[in-house]
Amino acid sequence: MAARYQQDGTLVAVRLWASSSFNSVWISPEGHVLHVDQNSATLVVLNELGLPVPLTINSDTLFFIRTPSDAQTDCTAIGQGPAFLLNLVRGFKVHASVVDPLAAQLVANSIDIEIARYDGTISNNNTTGFTYTRNFPTATDDYTAQLAFISSSTPNGHDPQSGNPITGFKWWNFTYPPVVDSGTNAISDFDNTTNSAVNFGGAVGLMQAAGETYAKWTDPAAPNAWAAPSAVLIPTTLPLGAAATSYNNDSFTVTVIGGTQAVPVNLNTTSGSATLVYQVDWSNGILTISPVDITTTSGQNTLTTNLVTATPMKVYGIPQANGTINCYVLTYFTRFGQATTD
Repeated sequence: MAARYQQDGTLVAVRLWASSSFNSVWISPEGHVLHVDQNSATLVVLNELGLPVPLTINSDTLFFIRTPSDAQTDCTAIGQGPAFLLNLVRGFKVHASVVDPLAAQLVANSIDIEIARYDGTISNNNTTGFTYTRNFPTATDDYTAQLAFISSSTPNGHDPQSGNPITGFKWWNFTYPPVVDSGTNAISDFDNTTNSAVNFGGAVGLMQAAGETYAKWTDPAAPNAWAAPSAVLIPTTLPLGAAATSYNNDSFTVTVIGGTQAVPVNLNTTSGSATLVYQVDWSNGILTISPVDITTTSGQNTLTTNLVTATPMKVYGIPQANGTINCYVLTYFTRFGQATTD
C-alpha cells in the first residue's frame, strides 16, 4: 500500500497492489522520472523514499498510459522497447514493474505513465501548437518539446464557473484554475499572451513566458504523440533587481543584475487575485518577513513608502506582449545592504 500522511496523524491509502510475490509489489518503483538516457537505454525513477532507481529498458519493455476510465485504453501498450524513450522526459510520473526484483540491475517489464508532465519556457506559438524548452542542472536532461493543441472537438472537462462542457485546448494562470480561457478564442489568446518576451538587455536579454502541461497521448490533432489539452502559465523568475522608479498607480519599473534597461512591472490590486507582496526587514540580526495586503489603503501606503528608487527586490511574473510584466509575487528588501554586510 502507498499512503499519504494526513494532518490529523492518519494515513489515507492512495495505491493498493496485490501479488503472489511480495517483492514484485514492494520493490517496483513509483515516482518521478529523474533521468532518461537513450544511449544506454536506461530510465531512472525516484522511489517512495526519494532514492533513484535505474531501470534497463529492453526490447520487451512495454509502455502504457494510465487511463482508469477506459479499460481498453488502459491495458493497451502505446509503445515498446528503448526507442520509445524518445517520448519520455524528466518530470514524468510513472510506475514500473520489473522482470526480476532481486536482480542486481533491474530490467523493466512495463512502464505505466501516470502523468506526462512538460514544462519550461514557451516559444514558437502558432495555431497548431507551441514549444516547451526546459533546462536542468544536469544538462543531459534538458529538452525542447513541440506539443500540438488537442483538436477543437476533443472533450476537455467542464468550465469551473459555468459548468458547461469544454472541447479543445484551455489554459489559465497559475493558482487561478476557476478563470479558464477556453473555446473559440483560447488558442489565439494563449498565443497573444505567451508568444512574447520582455527585454532587459545586456547579459539577461529576453525573459519569456513559462508554463506547464499534463500531456495527452494520441489525439486527432497528434496521432501517436503527446498533445496539450491545457497549459498553466507559471510566473517567470527574474534575477535579483532593484526599482528604477518608485511605486506609483499600481506599477513601477525594475532593472535586474546583468541587464541594461528597465522594464515596467504591473501589480494587481483586486481582492482575491491581488499580487502577493512581501516586505523583508533586517534589524539587529533579526530578519522579518511581512505580507503586505495591497488591496487595502494601509497596504498601499506601506508599499508607496518603502518601494522607492533603488529598493532591492525579487519579481516573479508573466511577461506580456506589450513589454511589461504582470507581477504575481513581489519581495522587496528595506535594508538589504545592511543584511548582506552583517
